[in-house]
Amino acid sequence: MSHTNCGRSCCAPSVSALCSVPRARSQPSRSEPSHPRSAQTVSGVLLGLGRIRAWNWVQIASPLATVIGTLVLVVGLHGHVRAALAAWTAAHFATAVLALWLARDLWRPMRVPRLTDRTSERLTWLALTMGALQVIALIGYRAELFVLEAVDGVRAVGIYSIANQAAESMWLIAASIATAITAPVVRDDEHDALELVRRSLRKSVLYTAAAGVAVAASAPFVIRYALGSAFRGATTPLLILLPGAVAYAPVQILVVYLSVRRGRPQLSLAAGLVAMVVTVAAAVPLVRAHGASGAAAASALGYACGALVAWLLFRRLARAG
Repeated sequence: MSHTNCGRSCCAPSVSALCSVPRARSQPSRSEPSHPRSAQTVSGVLLGLGRIRAWNWVQIASPLATVIGTLVLVVGLHGHVRAALAAWTAAHFATAVLALWLARDLWRPMRVPRLTDRTSERLTWLALTMGALQVIALIGYRAELFVLEAVDGVRAVGIYSIANQAAESMWLIAASIATAITAPVVRDDEHDALELVRRSLRKSVLYTAAAGVAVAASAPFVIRYALGSAFRGATTPLLILLPGAVAYAPVQILVVYLSVRRGRPQLSLAAGLVAMVVTVAAAVPLVRAHGASGAAAASALGYACGALVAWLLFRRLARAG
């Protein structure tokens, strides 16, 4: 497991907090963050308000500015590590300035918000819970790699990582759908929000499954000819990972409903905990018995169990209205 969805997850606390609290879209967002990572907070606000064009500019600004800065300072001026770090830092500051400019109507005139009112307390709780979810996800998404390295060494981890990244790259499909529906899911009434989530879940499963079929059919040839025969051992783990990756893809959409719409990030956290525990418990015996293929099986099992928990929690909340 790897954290392919980190691009979205970085702004998840902002989205869930600023969109699920009454009037949060217009009040707390008026304060101006000073740290370069404030771009992530503003990005979440823009996403929650449905300003997808502006959100896209913020997403692309940092990597694009980093590439340009690296080309100038490292390649053009023959800089070294410090030059690369300077390019990275400057890109983040530039992105923060861009994000604040795109959201200037939300925080101007600037004022210091209250930090002890009910809205701020709820924002803090949601942010801390979503942060805990990301920590759990990071650990869970790496659990089988630690076991595999301990049993079979770094070389096995390198081969398995090819399969891992190929399988989880399919989550970009569901992540894109989740990004697109965030604002309407927050704003619509419960009936319309549920209908949109259900349609999106079906589409994410179908599209990801179709991508999985294409990956499964092409993987044996692509891995061999693109990476060389030394990596052909990644094919079997990849095929084992694919069903679990397809099953877990809709969880990104479920998180929009559980954490953002309903303001219950602890439910998403529960699904992540289940996935992590199952992966760790299954990885030790399976890796010892089957190596990288066993790691893939443990990861796929964790995916499936985490997805099942998220689905059950979604159904329970949907029935409760």
